[in-house]
Amino acid sequence: MDNIEIIKGFSYNICNIKADLITSRAVCESLVLIQGSKHLLLNGGYYLFFKGANTYTESTLLKNFQCQTFSFPQRTFIYARDKS
Repeated sequence: MDNIEIIKGFSYNICNIKADLITSRAVCESLVLIQGSKHLLLNGGYYLFFKGANTYTESTLLKNFQCQTFSFPQRTFIYARDKS
């Protein structure tokens, strides 16, 4: 795949890029991930969060985001975009 860069690290330590998609494993609540990485997301960009059992509860907390939730046997994903 072209035009993909995987960066292993904490978002608050990264400042020299802008991305149209930011993804993360289930490391903390989605709002915490957004607050720590919003400086990296291009306008109109998306978040893709790999989550667990509490995903439906978390997606309802993302009130300023358009969210789609996808579930598979052992993993649930939140695909979110800022409404503004």
